[in-house]
Amino acid sequence: MDMYKTAKHWIIGVSLVTMQIITFAAHGQSTWTPTAGVMTTQRDAHSALMIGGLVLVIGGRTQATTQNGATTKRVEYYNPTTSMFTATGSMVSSRSFFPAVLMSDGTVLAPGGFSSTSGSIRAAEIFTPSQGTWAATGSMGSARELHSGTLLPNGNVLVAGASAMEPY
Repeated sequence: MDMYKTAKHWIIGVSLVTMQIITFAAHGQSTWTPTAGVMTTQRDAHSALMIGGLVLVIGGRTQATTQNGATTKRVEYYNPTTSMFTATGSMVSSRSFFPAVLMSDGTVLAPGGFSSTSGSIRAAEIFTPSQGTWAATGSMGSARELHSGTLLPNGNVLVAGASAMEPY
């Protein structure tokens, strides 16, 4: 489950179809509300982050067509003001279980992850929001999924932890 904070809300990605928003109130009286819209590509195991007031929902695993689903390269924006989802440029390669890192120049790094066709992957991609395009940007030394990605003060990204698996 992914969580992202806007001014008064946390946006929570719930497996496959919908998203929910929690509104925090005093004394633990928070309220959960489903979004009016649904993702253009139903999925789980995606990454998401805020860019200019919109939530960028990246990749993930589509509804199970096999035992563990199939990864997707679809990407879309969620607008918390309108509750609408809008598709944007697809990734170069499909992936799930990867971090999305907002870089200091406004681009987004998607390193590694899991592919339903090739298992854990080393390849990384960069998204340029102003163009809605993805480009390959080299590969990590080791294939990994379920890892973290942290932007460091010098502009580099620390990728830590991981699991590495073969396809099912």
